[in-house]
Amino acid sequence: MKKYLEILKKLKGKKVGVFVDDANLFYAKKKVGWQVDFGKFRSLLEQTTEVVFIHYHIAMPAKWDTAYKSSMVYLDKIKKAVDIKTKLLKYIRSNGVLIKKGDVDLEIAVDVMRNLKNIDCVII
Repeated sequence: MKKYLEILKKLKGKKVGVFVDDANLFYAKKKVGWQVDFGKFRSLLEQTTEVVFIHYHIAMPAKWDTAYKSSMVYLDKIKKAVDIKTKLLKYIRSNGVLIKKGDVDLEIAVDVMRNLKNIDCVII
């Protein structure tokens, strides 16, 4: 934690935009069992920076997908701390298996480019 606080001190007074890829956090939670408390994360950043926004990018499952309800519950939990940016999850059938694709990398890159004039620092 000390290392991160040193980095934040270097950002003192800077306007910060945070861009989050839901898929990265989903798989990190699945692999190591941790998740981010975005309220605490925002508070930590606000100790030294001006947080302009936290954009949370997610590919949303269709309403018929069993993952839809849990996604909505999670988004409801974090919506006070982040701005949620959604796109529809793609479903691809390959060799009889349904594959879910939700790449939001391009959307994040475009979001960064659109917001560069309003921020001094990008955190991804």
